[in-house]
Amino acid sequence: MLKLNNVFRFILTIIIFSGSFYYFSEPERINNLSGWLHLIIGGGVLTPLVTYAWSLKSKFEKLLESEGLNSVQTDRLSRSISVFIRKIGYWMLFYVFSAGVIFLLQVFKDDVEYARYLASLTIALLFIAVLSFISLRDIDISLSELKAAIIIRRKKNAEKEALLKLLNADDKFSDKEKEYFNHYNKDE
Repeated sequence: MLKLNNVFRFILTIIIFSGSFYYFSEPERINNLSGWLHLIIGGGVLTPLVTYAWSLKSKFEKLLESEGLNSVQTDRLSRSISVFIRKIGYWMLFYVFSAGVIFLLQVFKDDVEYARYLASLTIALLFIAVLSFISLRDIDISLSELKAAIIIRRKKNAEKEALLKLLNADDKFSDKEKEYFNHYNKDE
C-alpha cells in the first residue's frame, strides 16, 4: 500500500507538471528555459544528489565488512543493505533519466509541441529530484541506525562471551546465579 506521503508527492508533482505545462504555452518561455541556464540548473540539482547517493552506496558496501557478527546476523545485515543499495540504485537511474530529459529538451527546443512537454516534464522531474533528497536523507539516517545496531550487537556479544568465561571459570556461583547467566546467554 502506498504511503500517504508518496501519494501527496505524486499529486504535488502532477500539479507542478500541469502548472508548468500551462506556463510554457508561450514559445518565448520555452526558449528562455531551454538555454544553458537550464543545463546549469539541472546539473546544479542532479550532480550533488548523484554524489550523495553514490557516497551512501559506498558507505553501505563498506558496512558489509564489519566484524564481530555471526553468520545469521551477517546474513540479515546483507539483506538489509541490499534493499538500501537497490533503493539508491533506483534513485540514480532516475537522475540519469532526468538528465536525459534535460538533454532532449536541448535537442527538441525548436519543435514547440515537444519542447512544451519536455519543459514541463523537466520541471516536474527536477521537483521530484529535490524531493528525493528527503528519501536519501532517510536512507542516511537508517545507515546511522544500522551502524549503531552493529556496535550494540558487538558489545552484547562481547558481554555474553565475558559472562560465559566467568561462568565456566568459576564454579562458586549458586544455582540461581547460573540460571540467570544461562537465561541471559539464551536471550537475543
